[in-house]
This record gives sequence, structure tokens and C-alpha cells, in this order.
Amino acid sequence: MIVAWHTVSNLFYLLSSARSSAFAREFLGGLLKFATVASGSTESVRHALSMRMRDFEDALQVEAAISGDASFIVTRNVADYRGSSIPTLTPAAFLKRFVSPR
Repeated sequence: MIVAWHTVSNLFYLLSSARSSAFAREFLGGLLKFATVASGSTESVRHALSMRMRDFEDALQVEAAISGDASFIVTRNVADYRGSSIPTLTPAAFLKRFVSPR
């Protein structure tokens, strides 16, 4: 599993606002036990700026997926990734495809 570097800061902000800074740090520490953080570069930001995507953050997600050599992006907002060079899956489609029923 790959997580975009800027998603880590977004998660920290959301979790610390909803719960606490301690909770956010603990959650992210647990996440990093099985997730790899995809890094960005000046060139990846330049490429994201040139993409014909409505949401710049979505373009950064695509660049993170490219940098992490991801096979697909999991998002609830598949429609906004139409311009992506990486295929997208909804969370439900991901679970159906990759998680076997108990």
C-alpha cells in the first residue's frame, strides 16, 4: 500500500482536529507499519500542474501513484480521476476485488 506524502499531513490534521494530536500520531505510526509513503519531487509537482485535472490535489495523488509505481488509485471520487494515467477503483470495488469474504 502506498500513501502520498501530502496525504500524511492531511490525515494528521483531520485526526488531530477530530480526536487529538496523540491519537493522530498513534494512527499514523500504525499506518506506516504496512504502508509506504510515496515521495514527490519538483518535477512531479510540475507534471501535476500540467495535468488536465480539475483538482490539483488529485493530480498530486496521481503523481504519488506514479512515483510509487502503483497499479491503481483507490478513491471514493473516481470521476475526478478521468484524466489519470493510473486506473482508479472505489473502496468497495477494491474490497470486492482484493479482500476475500470471511
